[in-house]
Amino acid sequence: ILAQGGTPIRPTFPGSDAPHVFTLWTVPDTDRMDAYMRDRAPKSAVVVGGGFIGLEMAEAFVKRGIATTIVELMPTVMSLMDREFGVQVANECAVHGASVITGVAVTAVHADDHTVELSDGRRIAADLVLFSVGVRPELTLAKSAGLEIGASGGLHVNAQLQTSDANIYGAGEMVEVEHTVSGKRVRVPLAGPANRQGRIAASNALGVPMDYHGAAGTSVVKVFEATAALTGLTEKGARDAGFDVGVAVVHTGNHAGYYPGARQLSLKLVYSRHDARLLGAQAFGHEGVEKRIDVLSTALHGRMTLHDVAELDLAYAPPYSSANDPVNMAAFVGLNDV
Repeated sequence: ILAQGGTPIRPTFPGSDAPHVFTLWTVPDTDRMDAYMRDRAPKSAVVVGGGFIGLEMAEAFVKRGIATTIVELMPTVMSLMDREFGVQVANECAVHGASVITGVAVTAVHADDHTVELSDGRRIAADLVLFSVGVRPELTLAKSAGLEIGASGGLHVNAQLQTSDANIYGAGEMVEVEHTVSGKRVRVPLAGPANRQGRIAASNALGVPMDYHGAAGTSVVKVFEATAALTGLTEKGARDAGFDVGVAVVHTGNHAGYYPGARQLSLKLVYSRHDARLLGAQAFGHEGVEKRIDVLSTALHGRMTLHDVAELDLAYAPPYSSANDPVNMAAFVGLNDV
């Protein structure tokens, strides 16, 4: 069973190997960076990449009193989500003191004056630099064994997680799997799917047949005091996959407005206008975000339509929801469109 995971991508440009430049992937990586912060007391940090790890580390740096800037090449941070959610994530970072610069690349790290240079010519102070620009699958052994590599760049496996050699199985971030909504072969470098694949690969290797049916890419990230989460296809992803796409967006309280403490929740459903099938969902807010995305991930797994989602009998009491939950409300909006 091959379960070698991946390795963080570290760009190679001037200064990228300087002693104050880090990646974060293993416990020793964490220890080295923590020791550097304790010994050198950096005043400024640049996080290169605005995905899951980049956002989490930016928060960690800010909470240690370090002036932090996130630099993201894409138009918005959290580029796995549609643009409007990336904007909300960036706003949350700004509220808590983390600067966000998008649409530019880091082109050099200058160790002499502890700055990073951007593709637009700007220089930003950086006593510490963290690269968080993605992960590539660890395929050295798989390739040397002559195993088939899939179109997405991951190790090809079948539903039993067998590779092109029937005696070798693969699991985790190094493999490519089927996306449960689009049907395309994709890499899903997430811990939940990896752990389930490990169970299934081991069961099959021991002669207990089990199939892996793919992943929807359900994800969640804490951004300071807020939460962003998604499942299935984004609006852009659904259009790229060829669906006749409809979207429904609601901005509503996470629970009944007359009960103290209600906070706004933004929820977006992506669906097929042809048959009202749910294709994906995204949410952002300060309370109740992951609860709604988990419900909608389950709906995706069951191939539910907006009609089904509108009728879901979800738990209600004023501290937890509204009589019409945001999930139901978003489905109503989508049905109005259909």
